[in-house]
Amino acid sequence: MLPSGEKKVFRKVMAVAVLLFLSWIMFAPGAGLLSFFGKLSDYRRLEERANLLEKENAALQQDIERLLADPQYLEDIARRKHNLLKKNEKVFDFSRSGK
Repeated sequence: MLPSGEKKVFRKVMAVAVLLFLSWIMFAPGAGLLSFFGKLSDYRRLEERANLLEKENAALQQDIERLLADPQYLEDIARRKHNLLKKNEKVFDFSRSGK
């Protein structure tokens, strides 16, 4: 057994060692708890983004299916978004320009 004076020194050294070890666990660059929580936050953000992209993908897939199945919808999109005309159609622009 160690004398009582040496026990006190040993306990202090062990306490300092434990504190240093816990500090290392908390603040270790790239591997500490702060890094872990940062990566967890990034993971959650990416997971939310993936869910949003999946929803957008499903909506686009429905739009594609509707374009393939519904000729009236296809024509409507062609006219509205791409300014396409049927054969023998003409566009008359009655807006007043700067003339």
